[in-house]
Amino acid sequence: MKLSEEDLRKAREFCEDELSSYMLYLALAQQERGKLAEQLRQAAEQERGHYEFWRSVVGSDCSVRPPGRAFRVLLALSFISAVSLCRGLYPALLT
Repeated sequence: MKLSEEDLRKAREFCEDELSSYMLYLALAQQERGKLAEQLRQAAEQERGHYEFWRSVVGSDCSVRPPGRAFRVLLALSFISAVSLCRGLYPALLT
């Protein structure tokens, strides 16, 4: 079955989104340890499977930029903010 140009455009967007999600979860998993890291790796693998499906629909690879330094800086800042918030709201959890 041949896809219309609009359907092919949407499929390519889905493909790129799934690849971006895969790369994001993988980057997050590399920043974590233990059970959370494993859960993030599993989520990454699920997204990779979705990417593979959409890639087969599109008929070619979908390219996106990997999370770079700016992403890692924002991730670190968000983590620091989350820890600070938790310390204020739930101090007993972090002792």
